[in-house]
Amino acid sequence: MAKYLKYQRPVPPRPPDTVHPIWRGIGCLMMLIVPTLSYALAITLLKTGLENRWPIPRQLLGRVRFPDWIWNVPVLEDIARFIYSINHLYAILVFFIVILALLSVIFSLLYSILYSAVAPPTYTPVDAPPPRRRARPYKR
Repeated sequence: MAKYLKYQRPVPPRPPDTVHPIWRGIGCLMMLIVPTLSYALAITLLKTGLENRWPIPRQLLGRVRFPDWIWNVPVLEDIARFIYSINHLYAILVFFIVILALLSVIFSLLYSILYSAVAPPTYTPVDAPPPRRRARPYKR
């Protein structure tokens, strides 16, 4: 080893194209808020639908039925008892999935519009414009 060699490695500079922490925070909040909001909306819509006699299939209403052997296994019995306590679980899950998909699409579109409005431009004034060439059709 040389006499004046540094023993510390230089810290590499942070790449300039990393995502800003605010955008990560918004994504994290969306992962928490969207399912919670869709579950609350699913329960509210189901109650409204039952009160106003919406045409909800009767197969989705009622409690979940389990086979008899599940009630004999100690751990599965506790899980089954909790699931059995939720009335209209299938209808809640169907509403939840539909609302979750719709809210995800809406929030993703709003997020992308906001990000494209705030994001820096792709090309700066010192960049060369992209080439404007069209590919020629291939002929034999």
